[in-house]
Amino acid sequence: FDFGTSCTHENAMNKDIRTCKYRRKCGACQTLNLSYEEELSLKMKREIDLLGRFGHVQEIIPSSPSEHYRNKAQYLFHFNHGKMISGLYRSSDGKIAEIDHCLMEDRELSRLYLQIRTMIPQKRVRIFDGKKGDLRHIMIRKGIHTGEVSVTFVTKNGLFPQAEEIAEELMKHHPNIVCITAVKNDSQTP
Repeated sequence: FDFGTSCTHENAMNKDIRTCKYRRKCGACQTLNLSYEEELSLKMKREIDLLGRFGHVQEIIPSSPSEHYRNKAQYLFHFNHGKMISGLYRSSDGKIAEIDHCLMEDRELSRLYLQIRTMIPQKRVRIFDGKKGDLRHIMIRKGIHTGEVSVTFVTKNGLFPQAEEIAEELMKHHPNIVCITAVKNDSQTP
């Protein structure tokens, strides 16, 4: 299978094929070249290959909806030649795929990410560059049944000078945010 890089002629004619302008760049939705039914079939085969020798593998329960269902997202921040870049991990090499939204993520996660991405340079939050700076990435989660949102800033040193100001502004625009935290990650790993 060629995940996310091309469609077969048969699939190109299938009206159930989902499209994403980032699919060749990101890799978060590796099966968009398949119909949802084909994606489920492929995933079921993988589950049987991995777990079948241990016992019976039950059928996958289809997600409804099949888009915008992910309730957790991690967005990385980095500097490249003096310019801030941010986005999702690229599945192919672990680098950053610069995106504005993801077809698989809950729409509110993308809106929050875009607001935070705009606030970072405005508030002069320093991006961690491997040696100095604060922000490494953010993680946003949304409760499927409650709609409550949690935002986590992963930083080199824990709290950063602009944290309280950013938290207040986010909560003003997003009343369903119930938790904003800063987590310290001072390791040398990405």
